[in-house]
Amino acid sequence: KPIAVGKVSYGKTASKKAISGVLSSVLFNYKYSSLAELNAVLQLYNIKADRGGEGSRIFKAGGLVYRILDKEGKAIGVPIKASDFAMKPTLAFLEKRYVLNSSEKTFEKRRIKTEVDTVFLSKNVDMDRLVFELRKEGIDTVLRKSDTGQLYGITYVDHITKCVLNGSMMGNNYSAKGI
Repeated sequence: KPIAVGKVSYGKTASKKAISGVLSSVLFNYKYSSLAELNAVLQLYNIKADRGGEGSRIFKAGGLVYRILDKEGKAIGVPIKASDFAMKPTLAFLEKRYVLNSSEKTFEKRRIKTEVDTVFLSKNVDMDRLVFELRKEGIDTVLRKSDTGQLYGITYVDHITKCVLNGSMMGNNYSAKGI
């Protein structure tokens, strides 16, 4: 049976089946142009695509694994190789999608910019308010923070247009530093 696409919880359903359901929904419907942008969407479903560290065997071989994340965003369970899935969502496959998706983002960029600007027209806007207001408009914000809690990156995931954009790619005012 196909699973409902939602947050994956380790141990609730078969890991490979749960990850496969999310991947088939995300990989072909969202427009992402890097692994970081893809991971911004996958993170919303508690999944991460991982190339491994620069010195690892996976990285050197150009491989990719998918992992389930716990509530804190830490990898849990055994990683599953990309080549083990029926749709073969390998690094080579993703790189082809990056090229295809990067040319289709101009209109979507305007929508996200407009929504962010609209939120900032009101007074007393902080990061929590921005995230809340954008979520009401169908845009999730994925905040990247350092170990010390310092915000260093923001990625916008628009579920209406299925577009994923890094804040710095949209202009300085929409990057983590600008906001």
